[in-house]
Amino acid sequence: MAAYTDCGIDSEAAVWDAMQKIYELTEQKFLFILDEWDAVFHMPFISGDDRGEFLLFLKWMLKDQPYVEFAYMTGVLPIAKYSSGSELNMFVEYDMAGSEKFSEYFGFTNADEAEKFQKLIAELEMDIMPVDGLIAFAGSEDCIRVFGAQAAENVKNHAQQLKDSGEKYCDCPACAAAAAILEKKDLL
Repeated sequence: MAAYTDCGIDSEAAVWDAMQKIYELTEQKFLFILDEWDAVFHMPFISGDDRGEFLLFLKWMLKDQPYVEFAYMTGVLPIAKYSSGSELNMFVEYDMAGSEKFSEYFGFTNADEAEKFQKLIAELEMDIMPVDGLIAFAGSEDCIRVFGAQAAENVKNHAQQLKDSGEKYCDCPACAAAAAILEKKDLL
C-alpha cells in the first residue's frame, strides 16, 4: 500500500476495503497472482475453521470486486473441491495437464506424455529395491554403520520374511508405490 500513500488508506482497513478505496480514487485495477493457493489445505497445523476463513478471505477480496482486473491462481486441486456453493464460483478453471488447448504450452502433448511415461517407468525399474538387494544391503557393513546392528538385523529378518512369502520387492512406501505402478505399466 506504500505506493498509494496519497489515497489516505487506514492501516487498520481490510485489504478489500483499502483496494476499493484505491480503485475509487485512481480507477486502477489489480492483477492477483496466488501461487499454490490451496497449500493451506495440505498443512496439518491449519484447522478446518482456518481453511474456511481463508476461503471467505478470498471471496471478500476477489469476488465481484470492481478493482479486480484478473486473478490467476495455481493449485493442485480445483477450487470447487474446497468451495461449497458460490464462494468462489467466479473462476474459470483450466486443467493444464489434461487440456489439449494448453498442452503445447506446458509440454503435455501426446508425444511428450508417452516419452515422459517411458522415462518414469525406466526410472522406477532402476530404483525399486528387489528383496534380494534389500537382504544383501541389510547384511552389509554400510547398513550396520548407518542404522546400527539391531536395526540392520531387523531389516534383514523382515526382508527374508518378504522373500519367503514370495514378494519380489522391498515393501517400504516408495517401493510399494513403484511396484503398484510397474504392475500396471502395460495398462497405462
